[in-house]
Amino acid sequence: MTKWKTVTILCILIFAIFTIKIYASDFFDSFDTVELTDDQQQRIWRDSKIRKLGTRSAIEHPSPIINFDVSESGLIVLALEGDQILVLDSSGNPIQSFTFDREGSYCVGWNKENILLYSNRSDIFIEFSLDGEFIDMIKHEPQSWKSSAFISDWQDIRSITFDGNTYTIENRAGVFNLLTAQRYAKLYKTDSDGNEIVLYDATKQLWSSIILTIGGIHLFVAIVLNVMVYQYEKDIKKTKGDSNIKL
Repeated sequence: MTKWKTVTILCILIFAIFTIKIYASDFFDSFDTVELTDDQQQRIWRDSKIRKLGTRSAIEHPSPIINFDVSESGLIVLALEGDQILVLDSSGNPIQSFTFDREGSYCVGWNKENILLYSNRSDIFIEFSLDGEFIDMIKHEPQSWKSSAFISDWQDIRSITFDGNTYTIENRAGVFNLLTAQRYAKLYKTDSDGNEIVLYDATKQLWSSIILTIGGIHLFVAIVLNVMVYQYEKDIKKTKGDSNIKL
């Protein structure tokens, strides 16, 4: 009996240690970081102007998806075009949304149950709560191969499996995917039986952008062709004029 008690206690201790390790793990432990002073953090936080929007605006006026992540509790965070962040539950119901001021490209993620906003230009992660309260801020070491590789892989995630469900951001626009500039129209959820539903849809907004891009390309090509034709006709006239002078 003593032997079984000992084995049981050891199993409980091992399980407890493993659980504590998983729970205590921090996103920032995954790569090399550079500490920021309190003054730097306060200034960057103030300049970022992260503020809650409410959920109506993000749902009534959806924007294409830049990237997404799923938290340990199953919440979904989306980085949206236009400096917006949207948080959904596992059924696609809006929980919270934010807007912010940042220069350059950006993406989002989770650190446990806090939101991460990453700026590619500054290499800085801003961590804040669902209530919009500042939690932490860190800069990844851009000269570190470990950091650069991790950040690159993290930003390129397009599919995440959690609790038996697979979440995927896709366009399914065929050849027009080349014109989306790594923006995505829909967030899909597929269960273990293969049943698929759409949790978020910004198809109309993305296609509007694609149409504008196509129009811009056509305009550019038309301008280039007109310039070429004009230059060709000008060269022809010049050649004829030179010939007349010689005669």
